[in-house]
Amino acid sequence: MSDAKKTGVVDKLRKLAEENKGEEVIHLKQSDIRATIPKLITHGMMMKAQTKARGKPGQTPNFVIADLCTFDGERLTHDQIASLLPAGDVQQLTTVIFGDAIGEAMDKLMGAGEDDAGSENDAPAHH
Repeated sequence: MSDAKKTGVVDKLRKLAEENKGEEVIHLKQSDIRATIPKLITHGMMMKAQTKARGKPGQTPNFVIADLCTFDGERLTHDQIASLLPAGDVQQLTTVIFGDAIGEAMDKLMGAGEDDAGSENDAPAHH
């Protein structure tokens, strides 16, 4: 579709992208590291990371985090995230990126109690 024939929906999405340029910094509680993620995560960004995880569905969050985040300005590989980043930090990032439902599921998997359920980054998921 040419720019001359933009629809109202396309205009809204372009405006959303323009208003959400840049990055958000999240303080990871366990490691005391600053993670940076895009303010707006597009479906294409998610699909790219998920494609890299093909055949490794349980590692999809690690690939997504590796593709989207920097840590104190550095990139980590999905293997480094899996082996070095504390589980609580992964859960915190997963909640921010995927939303509360995924974060709550990870809490259950990790055996977190009710007191551990909140996050200082209780922002809505980036979709």
